[in-house]
Amino acid sequence: MKIIFWNIYKKELSSIIADMIYQYEADIVVLAESENLSSNKLVNQMHSKAQEWNEIVIKAKGNIKVFAKKQFNILPHKEEKHFSSYKIYIGDKILLMNTVHFPSAMYSDEIARGYFAERISQQFEKIEETIYDKKERSSLVLR
Repeated sequence: MKIIFWNIYKKELSSIIADMIYQYEADIVVLAESENLSSNKLVNQMHSKAQEWNEIVIKAKGNIKVFAKKQFNILPHKEEKHFSSYKIYIGDKILLMNTVHFPSAMYSDEIARGYFAERISQQFEKIEETIYDKKERSSLVLR
């Protein structure tokens, strides 16, 4: 499974992203600061390349968008302003994919970003506990 994470800095880059997905044979794409991206345009461009893609939406609350090939069974789990969690079903296993958009170093200092990282990490641990109970945990964090 190939996953791409990219902060697109509020730009409408549908054509470039579609070309990148196709060139690198990506299966999942996570885009931060994507509020100006036309999701429909990106999905339609992938369709024109003979690939079926969906946007995996929880709520239109955050600034992270996730797209995946239709063949992947991905369910949104939780979304906050700076992170989202998704369950990816692979056979009888669940992979928890957490996406994070850290505050910019231009607007918050290292101590504040460290506190943010610690708080997000604790939230991810709680999410893992609810999903995996006592089972082996399989998680990845994209930032």
